[in-house]
Amino acid sequence: MKLGEEFKVSYKLYQNLIYAFAQKDYNLSLDYLNEASKRLSSYIKTSLKYRHNNGPIGATDNALKVSKKLTSFFEASLNLKSRF
Repeated sequence: MKLGEEFKVSYKLYQNLIYAFAQKDYNLSLDYLNEASKRLSSYIKTSLKYRHNNGPIGATDNALKVSKKLTSFFEASLNLKSRF
């Protein structure tokens, strides 16, 4: 039962934050975060405290993965052409 209650509280906070962000109301979003700060984990508090994220690293990683897939496809097509 505890997991269900935690989920309900987290979901309500999530919906309230979405509403505050949609209304572009900075003070309302801070009120919601301050109200829920007792229930937030340390990871969430840390992510809200600092402004950096892993977006650029993720984009670079994705580009490398895509180029690796394209290279392997190109090599496979050359091997297929050499057989015929």
